[in-house]
Amino acid sequence: MSSAPQPAEEKSYLWFMASALAVTLLAGLPLPFLIAAGYSGQEPWSGRLDGLVQAHGALQLQGWAGLVVAGMGLRMVPRLAGRRPLPSVITGSILALMLAGLLLRTLGQTLAPTWVAGGFLEAGAGAAGAGMAAFAIATASTLVIRRVTRSWGLAAWAAAVWWLVWAALTVRAAALSTAGVIPGNASDASNWVGLLGAVGNVVWAVQSRSVPVFYGRRPPGMLRLAPPLVLFNLGIVAVVVAVLAGGESARLYAPGLAAAGLGMAWLALVAGSIVGTAIRLRPGSRAAASFIVAANLWAIAAGLLMVAGAMLGVASGQPPPVTLRDAAYHAFALGVVTILIVGMAQLVTPVFAIQRAAAASGPTVPHRLVLSTLMLATALRAVAGAANGAISEGLWALLIAMAGSLAWTGLAAFAFAMARSWLRQGRLKTGLVSSALDKRLS
Repeated sequence: MSSAPQPAEEKSYLWFMASALAVTLLAGLPLPFLIAAGYSGQEPWSGRLDGLVQAHGALQLQGWAGLVVAGMGLRMVPRLAGRRPLPSVITGSILALMLAGLLLRTLGQTLAPTWVAGGFLEAGAGAAGAGMAAFAIATASTLVIRRVTRSWGLAAWAAAVWWLVWAALTVRAAALSTAGVIPGNASDASNWVGLLGAVGNVVWAVQSRSVPVFYGRRPPGMLRLAPPLVLFNLGIVAVVVAVLAGGESARLYAPGLAAAGLGMAWLALVAGSIVGTAIRLRPGSRAAASFIVAANLWAIAAGLLMVAGAMLGVASGQPPPVTLRDAAYHAFALGVVTILIVGMAQLVTPVFAIQRAAAASGPTVPHRLVLSTLMLATALRAVAGAANGAISEGLWALLIAMAGSLAWTGLAAFAFAMARSWLRQGRLKTGLVSSALDKRLS
């Protein structure tokens, strides 16, 4: 048995995940407390509310979800396609560009004087956009070189296209900014593309290839995966076009939101799993499968919220209510993307596999604490979004604060477990090799 060290490029996902956890725990999740201070009239935050809200969105979407999905995509897509890992110079450059862009944007929208905030924002958008485009090119080149024709490749191609669109809209939004604040429709369009198109399609690509296998089923073929995936992506196109056009009419916005929501719920049933036992996983890994089930249940809930919002939009002749859009957005961002990240990380990354093998039994992450806090955080954030305007501002702020605190607790526990496994992996590998040699000799 060889004990050669793992190639450096195979470990790049760890740096993406570590960076993403640092971003969300140190900035993304704490920032809403400054936003709440701004709403209460405290200076200087009351004068930077729009910038703070947009910075929070960027930290969570680009910094948390974007970095993790990019890191896992750079690891998983070549593996699923049967290609050798990408060189570390490529993966490292993408990480550096996305992080630099995020740092510049955050400084511009939170701390920089207003007269230079736009410059920070535009420089950050340029760097982040370059990183997003590089990820799209790396993904597309892998699919072309390996001539991927399986169904999961369709979602991967959609992801590559949406990452390019996300890069373009990120740069465009910054160019339209004034004193570090992006116009609402430009920001919304970029967010929908980033969350549903770029991040969402990577989610469905990896899930459709991996998750059914965990449950003893075959991955869905093209005829099963293509219809909901096409419906989902056509819905995103319609929503983004409507938002960029100003969202003055429900003619395109509402049907697009409904199509994306129905496609999302359908994909959860086809590509993921909402019931059953992960019989193909070892007992020590099955606790992580509960995250997958929870995430796909939230995908159905988010999809239904989108459909409900679309129906209300049609009935009123206006764009879908912002309350239900906000609830659906965060149900997907926190309930689907975040919970699925935590679950899949435990199942497909070597750092946790080594820990499980050394422990022989039992989960490597305090899954009950992590899952329960993330589930409750998602529920509270979705309720806060849907009830905004119908409840007092104080209660709304309390729900937001509770959701943020719970999410921070869950991700902090996950980060601690990951750091522990990461720091111990060298010693654990040595112990596993020694144990295997002892068994051979005995």
